[in-house]
Amino acid sequence: MSDEHEKPGLLDVIGDLATSLDGIPAPIKRNLLKAAGALVTGLVDVPAAFLEMKAAQFKARQSGHQAVMSAAARNAAALAGKSPEIADRALEYFANDLVREQANREAIVKQAIDATNALFSPSPAGDIPPIDDDWLHQFRKLASSKSNAEVQVILGRILAGEIHKPGSFAPYTLEAVARLDQSTAQAFEFVANHAFIIPDRWDIIVLSVLGEDGCRTRTAFDPSVTLHLTSCGLVTSSGLSQIAPEAFLLPHAYTLGGQRVLFEKCEVENKRNLMMPMKGDAALLSVAGGQLQSIVPKTFDRAYARKLQTGLKRLGVTMIFPDINIDA
Repeated sequence: MSDEHEKPGLLDVIGDLATSLDGIPAPIKRNLLKAAGALVTGLVDVPAAFLEMKAAQFKARQSGHQAVMSAAARNAAALAGKSPEIADRALEYFANDLVREQANREAIVKQAIDATNALFSPSPAGDIPPIDDDWLHQFRKLASSKSNAEVQVILGRILAGEIHKPGSFAPYTLEAVARLDQSTAQAFEFVANHAFIIPDRWDIIVLSVLGEDGCRTRTAFDPSVTLHLTSCGLVTSSGLSQIAPEAFLLPHAYTLGGQRVLFEKCEVENKRNLMMPMKGDAALLSVAGGQLQSIVPKTFDRAYARKLQTGLKRLGVTMIFPDINIDA
């Protein structure tokens, strides 16, 4: 197939970023080009002109590299007293591994480009520092190893968040992401959408709901999920014994599944100091989990919210959603 009929590769896309991201502030564009260069070419602070050159030269150099690698592999095999066939298999293994890792990184860069466009707002970017070289190096190694599409989406959003605000995702958060597979990512997304998010403090995850009779009614949570997320470093302090309903009355800005939540005190028949007996059915997000929940797509579970609302009211707390009607 001739070159003019081939689809543009990622290097062509990156090389055109300087013009395709019109209107995005220069500091964000600079960080995006730096991150894309680091993941695709292995270099940081790569000028857009160099990336354009790389896109043009890539195919021309590919066949030459293949010939040089093959000759080097055969020479190494001869020196080691091994057959040329072993050299061919070693070269194929090495090449396949390199191609897989390169494909993973390029897929994540594409996700980051999409997320960067989605995150950007017309407001001034302000003073955005350059993305850290050491952070990029750690991220690049992690990105190379992740082939699952859902995990790649998460990594793309993390990279976009770091491009917009370097320091948003700590190195230990990347270590937690390294443990993610598809099922873990799905479990964490479910947890993040059933947690009361409280900015600047621990995020409470309510793993059971309070039914109309005041008793706990199980949700789709499995206790093993909490233990697994704890082992991955995303959840901590699982097994809270009780939570005072009054804790919800503190002047914090709460969200649940992306929706604002307000709490007010109400009268109950039982005047004693009530507690919510969790018996291991509640946990807290870790710092890494708190950072990751910020990039999880928010889905509001109305049935879950209604049961929580009913149960909390019996304990003296009115739960209000000012922006939506949860009975709709």
